[in-house]
Amino acid sequence: MKNELSKNFVKTDHGVWVDKAQVENFGYTDGVWVEQYLTDAFNATDDLSTSSAELETHIIDWNTEYHLTRKRHNLLANLSYDRSHSVLEIGCGCGAISRFLGETFDNVTSVEGSYERARLARMRTRDLDTVEVVNSRFQDLGVEHAFDAVFCIGVWEYSPSYVDGPTPFEDGLAAMKRMLKPGGYLVLAIENQFGLKYFANAREDHTGTFFEGPEGYPRTSHRVSTFGRKDLENRLSDLGETSEFFYPVPDYKIPDALLSQKAFEKLDCGELLGAFPERDYAGQKSPFFDTRLVWPQLARNGMAADMANSFLAVIGGPDKPGMGDDLGFIYNNSRARGFETTTVLRETEAGVVADKALQFPELAKAGPVSIAPKSSPWLKGDTVAMGFFLKAHSGQLSLDAQLSDVKIWHKAICEHATGEGHDRSVPGEYVDMVWQNAVVTDQTCTFFDHELVLDKPVPVCHLVARAAFLWLLRYNKAEFAHTNALRHVTSIRTICEALGERFDASDVAALIALEATLQSAVGGGCRTTLTRKIKGQLNLPKYKRVREAQASATTLVRRANNLRRRMFSR
Repeated sequence: MKNELSKNFVKTDHGVWVDKAQVENFGYTDGVWVEQYLTDAFNATDDLSTSSAELETHIIDWNTEYHLTRKRHNLLANLSYDRSHSVLEIGCGCGAISRFLGETFDNVTSVEGSYERARLARMRTRDLDTVEVVNSRFQDLGVEHAFDAVFCIGVWEYSPSYVDGPTPFEDGLAAMKRMLKPGGYLVLAIENQFGLKYFANAREDHTGTFFEGPEGYPRTSHRVSTFGRKDLENRLSDLGETSEFFYPVPDYKIPDALLSQKAFEKLDCGELLGAFPERDYAGQKSPFFDTRLVWPQLARNGMAADMANSFLAVIGGPDKPGMGDDLGFIYNNSRARGFETTTVLRETEAGVVADKALQFPELAKAGPVSIAPKSSPWLKGDTVAMGFFLKAHSGQLSLDAQLSDVKIWHKAICEHATGEGHDRSVPGEYVDMVWQNAVVTDQTCTFFDHELVLDKPVPVCHLVARAAFLWLLRYNKAEFAHTNALRHVTSIRTICEALGERFDASDVAALIALEATLQSAVGGGCRTTLTRKIKGQLNLPKYKRVREAQASATTLVRRANNLRRRMFSR
């Protein structure tokens, strides 16, 4: 591709190809201060790879998270690719996806209309000779039928801003198709006009206004629009190729999972969809309803795919990338490197299984904590955690009724305990057998996806307390009756006593120590800092003030960032 580029483009000192005719730049920007901050971050970072934990240390807000998080490449990882394929990336921004493509393919041309963003993309890929960055509109490259693949991630919705004419979306797709060799494929990611989060009081991702998408973009269609699934399928069908849809969860920007269309047909995936909270990137607001309760209803009625927050569409012939027989992938890559995992949902003759594997198995131990992921069958029905949440949320049941499945879980745990009374304990591999990793069916408790192992026995009362603590953190808006829900330590004590377990001051201290040990191993954080954080989460009176001080500090950082934006904007 370098030879083709040299005909009409010249490379600058920043390593970016620019049009010799100096065509006007596309003016998209996150702000001058963001671009300067990213410049400083890239200059200060040695590891620029897609899995760089070093880059993540520079995240201070949503803008920097979008460009620096390890989660960005989850959108495309694990699909099947041919490394020799030549790739055109349209709208590469600051290079997060460019980096993944350069690590995956041998010949990548990344195009960006803004010179400053193209410069940053070159900085992000500076150690990759597989990537060329071009400052241009893609339709001005002057080549046709030159690429095996075109990637357009979060860009096509802006077609009215960079494609001239009365039908910019259709013309943009046609131009992309002209770039492809015969048999090539297009990979396109875009938000859903009817994403569930928009109905739950999230603002439209591009415009920052409420209900702009569901209302049909009456105020902003001249610069941006997204589409519902059916409309998108119809528009893509005009390319004359078959399309396959995948569903990033919670969305394509910061995905924790990627599901195929078959996953919605084969799995009861409502609780899985609700496990990854949606975000309002313009600033979180109180939702109108709890999406964790809505997703299972949508899944049961075959509507979950239509209400997904984002789509990933792959359009092309038989050689286009896909999942093969897999149904989806779930990623845990915001952890310490040795504890990062990828789970593959796979259909077998015996049913669907979840195969979890470590990314760096040689690092799978930190102090007394190790990780030993296992394959688990995909179990039907609500987890114990979700069942308890539903019962507590109803506000109409006694505490005994709310804890019906929890008691069956407790009985199953105790069957493997040794010792008597408060000294009963279970082996260290039970430390992760908490409520979200258990399903009760016909009065029988089945465990799955328990991966952490402690190198010493765990007292049963501490395991009960840990399960309750994690449940309260995840479902903190549940109307848990019979206790002051503002004091998590009181709620935990109430649950323990209902199960016949003691939970006194010494057990509170033991819970804090246990959870800090596990979190510091898995997340790689400072144990002392985590201890203070956990005490604040428990709402212990002394540490409630600490948590309030931390919230105040966060507000001050946000104000400082806003001031920095204004300074750079002058």
